[in-house]
Amino acid sequence: MSIEIRTYEGTAEDLSRFIVGAWLQSYGGKMAVPDWSAEYFEWQMTGPGICREFLISAWKDEKIVGTLLAMPFRLWCLGEETQGDQGSWLTVLPEHRRDGVAKAMAMEVARREANHGCTGRVGYAFRGSRISMGPRFWKKAGKRTNFLRPVFLWARLLESRSVREWTNSGLDRTLLKVLPDSVCNIGKVDARVTIRDFQPEDVSRCCELINTQARKADLAVLWEESRLARQLHYSDFVNTMVVERDGQVVGFVNYHKIGMHLKTRIPAAIIDLLACQDLSPRETRSLLNALCLRLRDEGVKMMLMREFHGQPTGSLLRTRFIPQFVDSDLLFSTPDPESQVDLGRIRKIHVLWR
Repeated sequence: MSIEIRTYEGTAEDLSRFIVGAWLQSYGGKMAVPDWSAEYFEWQMTGPGICREFLISAWKDEKIVGTLLAMPFRLWCLGEETQGDQGSWLTVLPEHRRDGVAKAMAMEVARREANHGCTGRVGYAFRGSRISMGPRFWKKAGKRTNFLRPVFLWARLLESRSVREWTNSGLDRTLLKVLPDSVCNIGKVDARVTIRDFQPEDVSRCCELINTQARKADLAVLWEESRLARQLHYSDFVNTMVVERDGQVVGFVNYHKIGMHLKTRIPAAIIDLLACQDLSPRETRSLLNALCLRLRDEGVKMMLMREFHGQPTGSLLRTRFIPQFVDSDLLFSTPDPESQVDLGRIRKIHVLWR
């Protein structure tokens, strides 16, 4: 029976089991694999009211053999608001990687994007390991997929011993042995800065803050209030801390907790959004230190954040965030191979890391 390409209509549990299992089969112990749980996929793309149009799956004999997942978003592209999406989670079972499954899924998502008037899809190709298959596939995907620019991570260690035992990099293990324990120390939270948890009534102000910050970039994700409310708080692993001044929210940091597999499984956290353009350096440092204190108390061993336009570099360095080597390329896939978008002008980015 031939491969059938269709919308993924299954459960978040089955999706998590398939994707994480396939990634561990291919990369386990060789490169970091996020432990995307059922709750994670429910939060991001399979929950009630979330559009599944761009959740592409491949099946053979009623068995899932591949996925290419994307989430619709409004995009800010070179000064114009347009429809787009962000994704990938490109996964194909090893025994079907020569059957054209990935190409068929990519063609189907491009067809659907064209039908919905999408300008393009944002994604990443991990190049931090030679065994990563994503860059090789997307480089062969034709004129629809463009490698925009390399991007880097910020890392914040909260407990160096666990990270040393987790990593498979000899260089990282050596550095973690010689770095002083103070690299994990957490600074004070200024008592004059009011920091509290996000409340549902904050969503309108948070939406205004993050979209204003995003529009200063060349390529950015824009948020609607209903989508942002789900992004800022969900279950017990997604939360947001806000800074309040004179009774008004002036900034926030949004994060989710996730396990990361390598030599071991380490409790980690990803900073998704940091709205900081209206914060003073003192407020930014206090917010980041408050986040570090909370996550350390909750057992998180390291935090990661993708670079973004407008990032408070000085405050990140002063709160012991460490810039990492470039490990990924930002991709922009257009449904039309003859797209007139001048992608060469895109330098400043403000998109999620997925």
